[in-house]
Amino acid sequence: MKLRYIHKLKFFGEDSMKFLLISIIFLSNSWFTDTFNAQEYHIFKGFYHRLEVNIDKVHNSSFNLIEIIEQEDHFPNLNFAVLKDFFTSFIDRFKGDSRQEQKEKYKANVLEYGADPDGVKDSTQAIQKAIYSLPEGGELYFPAGTYLVSSIHIDKPLSIIGVHVGQDTSSKGGTIIKALKSSSKPLIVIRNKKDNKFINGFSISNLLLEGDGLDKSGIEFYQVGWDAQIENLNIQNFKRQAIIMKDLMDVVWTGGRIKNSGTDGKYAAIELNSASNVTNAIHVFGLHVENCEFMLKANAGRQIQFVASKFELNNKYPKQSPIQITSEVKEILFTGSQFHYADTSKWGEAENQPHMIKIENRWTNIKDCTFTSRTQIGAKFIHQTQGSGLLLEGNQFHWLSADDYSIVLNENSAFTGNKMMIEVGNRKLYAVKMGSGNKINDNILELNGIGTNNGQVFYSGGTNNEVKANRLIGTASHNIVEFFALDYDNNVFESYNAYKPQVLKKGKSHPSTAGKYVFKATDISTQVIMDFNHAHNGKTITIMAENDGVMIQNNDNIKLKSGKDRKLKQNEVLRLTRIDSVWYEN
Repeated sequence: MKLRYIHKLKFFGEDSMKFLLISIIFLSNSWFTDTFNAQEYHIFKGFYHRLEVNIDKVHNSSFNLIEIIEQEDHFPNLNFAVLKDFFTSFIDRFKGDSRQEQKEKYKANVLEYGADPDGVKDSTQAIQKAIYSLPEGGELYFPAGTYLVSSIHIDKPLSIIGVHVGQDTSSKGGTIIKALKSSSKPLIVIRNKKDNKFINGFSISNLLLEGDGLDKSGIEFYQVGWDAQIENLNIQNFKRQAIIMKDLMDVVWTGGRIKNSGTDGKYAAIELNSASNVTNAIHVFGLHVENCEFMLKANAGRQIQFVASKFELNNKYPKQSPIQITSEVKEILFTGSQFHYADTSKWGEAENQPHMIKIENRWTNIKDCTFTSRTQIGAKFIHQTQGSGLLLEGNQFHWLSADDYSIVLNENSAFTGNKMMIEVGNRKLYAVKMGSGNKINDNILELNGIGTNNGQVFYSGGTNNEVKANRLIGTASHNIVEFFALDYDNNVFESYNAYKPQVLKKGKSHPSTAGKYVFKATDISTQVIMDFNHAHNGKTITIMAENDGVMIQNNDNIKLKSGKDRKLKQNEVLRLTRIDSVWYEN
């Protein structure tokens, strides 16, 4: 084949041109002449001359080349099988070499660009140079060692890979990126500042980011998503945020630990934010957040979930809730996770301890989680300050505070299938406080110790609350469990299944006319009503039994006409009026 025709092959692409040129060289190679017989060799040389005529028919594929050969019916003796194998293996080799070259272009090792793994020199510029050298989709590798960095910026989808180090800098053989004081910017920033577009497909794994107690943040993600991956990322000792996630979409975060960050009380260790409310579908699995005074603040976003994660705060005593869900968050889920909180004694009085989780939004779901206090004194865990639709289902609360309400619901929320444990001691007995329209059903409360008669396990501070089929178990030896404060009307209650008499306690006076209270006895124990306290004189209430077995006790607080206890039948009603601080049957 004459070299003057080579320029006609430019549309083939570089690989095909190399293939044809080297094939020509093989025409004079002894291996090639041994492979074909003399006639085939002569015919194969003739093929290249024919190729000059058919040049416009050839495409970048060895199989298409074979098709052209097969169309030349005046080559009847050509060994097509041998020729096809030769073409296929030869071009595959070139493609393989090309792929290898291309693959190498997509990889970089920070050591090759001058980064210092011994933690002596500033490696910022070397790492930044390595980042600039990579195309989109490239892989940046950090061998084990400690790299001193002020702040590095990543503006394209890359895979940042280190060697897994564990949870602290005492671990050996891993990759640590350690913050320098020379910049107040976050240690790592992932953001496309050029055209403000999303960085899709970014991943980072097996690194420990060490803040060294500096007044800066660990890592900031801005407009990153669409299958972004965070794996085994440990972040610790940043005074501000350990991680900032702003305007993210479809991110999977697996494993890792956030430790001793968010310590200034102003910035949370984990901050979920969004200027345009697009933070969406953040999936977190197996994360451990430890000893961060301000753990998590979700400012905006939707479809956020924390699964099998752990939030542990035993040695710090914040003045605000360490986990805060603001009203701008649409949906957030905690499932199968653990929450550990110091007991109320660390704040002096129970009322001074902020609840561990503060909820202001709608549609928060906390399911199958475990809440524990370090001691049996107990802690305060959940406070829904505003919003509605909170769902608490199947959780275990080990050691609620008996001195203040550990769980506070605002409105239209559900507390179902949970188990609570309270070390009563010689304290009051508080558990759940409600606003209006809440359902408290099918829960178990286990008591330990002797309590007073001054608390209310469930406090109804509004209307239309439903409290049904809850169960009291344990060895409490006190005779009265005061578990309702009936401040308002139209609430529905069932027996607590207690083996001891119970007081349904009327709290503050209410300006409405006669209130209606519906009670239901169970097959385990009779519902005993002993008193309605603190109502004003002249107040009239109506008691209705939903089924047989509700008993009104005749005593110093309730005076029945018969002068003895009265058991109501299904749908039977009884009206009482308050006169001189005593209830009298009408």
